Amino acid sequence: LRIRSQYRLTDSVSESMSGLTYLNFLRDLDRRVESDWQSVANDLKTIRDIILSKQGLVLNVTAGSEEFAALKSQLVSFVDGIPDKGKLAGSSGWMTDSKAAVFPRKNEGLIIPAQINYVGKGGNLKSLGFKPNGASYLAAKHLGTSYLWDTVRVQGGAYGGFCRLDMRTGNFTYLSYRDPNIGYTLKAYDGAPEYLQKCELSEEELSKTVIGAIGDMDSYQLPDAKGYGSMLRALTGETDEKRQMRREEILNATMKDFHQLGEALEEMSKADNSSIVVVANKDSLEKAKGEGLDLERVSVF
Repeated sequence: LRIRSQYRLTDSVSESMSGLTYLNFLRDLDRRVESDWQSVANDLKTIRDIILSKQGLVLNVTAGSEEFAALKSQLVSFVDGIPDKGKLAGSSGWMTDSKAAVFPRKNEGLIIPAQINYVGKGGNLKSLGFKPNGASYLAAKHLGTSYLWDTVRVQGGAYGGFCRLDMRTGNFTYLSYRDPNIGYTLKAYDGAPEYLQKCELSEEELSKTVIGAIGDMDSYQLPDAKGYGSMLRALTGETDEKRQMRREEILNATMKDFHQLGEALEEMSKADNSSIVVVANKDSLEKAKGEGLDLERVSVF
């Protein structure tokens, strides 16, 4: 999230609401509650006045037909009690300058009291002209379960090493957790583009990867998860037709798609196109600096 916040507005907002920025906000809020409760109460009332509105309201209910019929009148009554417009409707706040709201590009070392590290590197492929699709998602999945598993986990000793490609936003991130290394892991990430560009899978190996990717897309869900997922797809414009198109892209993927993702990742690997965030203790970051990795340090605790 800390990496993604440097490339897209929505991710910078998410970081501000659930990341390190939010943690620092809570610390400041704790002090304000003790010293200036009235200003906190005023802020809470302002938030209430903004969000309590039928404007933009989306109501999602997952229930059987009989249960929904019994609940419908209560839902209608609830919605009727919400104001038509928020008292501060029309205020845009941070949306007035979306580019300024995105976090600045930089490599960071977040200092925590732990004996293991968490190493991330990423960027946005769409900004480099690459258009992710189902086939590139398949290639990224294979990269995580083969090359990154072997180099970062098996050889490097990390508890986990993987990558994530968001087909909608174009964000791509390498990640490791409970990792004894920093420099070694980053070098492994830099070797991933070449691995994909030279990758050749047998028909059987490709079929196994396809089955896994389709399984991720159409995994079993309980009713509550189905309802929530349906709402998210409605909000993001992900139609059934788009989902089917991605399935077909996965099913029809070839090695050319793997090679093309490798080329895009090679371009992303350049310093100006990617960011590094490492969560580690002070000594580990000092050692990494001695190996040529200069990170802007931020104390978390």
